[in-house]
Amino acid sequence: MEAKTSQSAPSRKKRVAKILVNIFFGFCLLVLAGAATLTIMAKQSGGPVLVAGHQPFLVTTGSMEPTYRVDGFVVIRDGGFDSVVVDDVVAFSAAGLRDKTAVHRVIEIIDDGGERQFVTKGDNNKKPDGATVTRDNYVGMAVWNTNLTADFLQALSRPGGWLAVVVLPIAALILLYFAVRWLVGSSKTWQGKGLAVTIVLFAASAAIFASYLLQAGWPTNF
Repeated sequence: MEAKTSQSAPSRKKRVAKILVNIFFGFCLLVLAGAATLTIMAKQSGGPVLVAGHQPFLVTTGSMEPTYRVDGFVVIRDGGFDSVVVDDVVAFSAAGLRDKTAVHRVIEIIDDGGERQFVTKGDNNKKPDGATVTRDNYVGMAVWNTNLTADFLQALSRPGGWLAVVVLPIAALILLYFAVRWLVGSSKTWQGKGLAVTIVLFAASAAIFASYLLQAGWPTNF
């Protein structure tokens, strides 16, 4: 009985490892699909997509550069008007933009007859905004931002962009997935594990190098 138990232990470990690999791969695809979907929806609608009280936006102007670049991604949390302090970045409906949402920094908080109001200014603008932010046109507070979407969309617009930033990375992820599965299911010898790791490194390196060449502009025609 003891010999049988010791022989089945490696099999159970392999099954558990395969399950973990599948879960990790599915999680990566889910995050990728969710991020891409939200980015595309925000870009097409020009407005927020509400998710659990948070609104993701794509930045459309350079008024907050360099922190918030054009096509950068920012997440706005609803509410919190009374907790805003100077230097916070807030979103509000701007009359000068036909009530579209603007995201600027609070540089001063004033009291107008008992009503709390914010004086805002874009980091890249020379002057403060012409109108204050009140409770009525306040949208929310910026809680997270990244400029990776700006880099992604910029790369996507170049010749061969889809291949460089979408097709090749996905292909590399798929190759990595199958290589790891092979590593998990291979023999316990160092030769088998070393071969699997080598294939993973080669596939990842080839994808990164090909993406670099395409984004650098060579080759762009096939």
